[in-house]
Amino acid sequence: MEILTTKLDKDRCPHCGTMLDAATGASPDTRPKPGSFTICCECLNVSAYDDQLKLRRLTEVENRQAKGMPEIQRGLAILRELHAMRKAQAARLN
Repeated sequence: MEILTTKLDKDRCPHCGTMLDAATGASPDTRPKPGSFTICCECLNVSAYDDQLKLRRLTEVENRQAKGMPEIQRGLAILRELHAMRKAQAARLN
């Protein structure tokens, strides 16, 4: 599996305010486009890209869609695991 990162104009997560400037996916067809979903690497909330590739909150319909998408659920699981690993590492250092 090839991991691809696409640089984007800086934008803030509409949920937590984290500044984001790239999107990473596992295939060329996961590059950001209007309407596609993304997961914030900080707060793990799902957002969508608008027509200018700016982040926005999901509509209720999109939120139900995202919950049923295996790729979103896999991404969330991976990010949760990374967060847990970071937390455990920080605990060991203290």
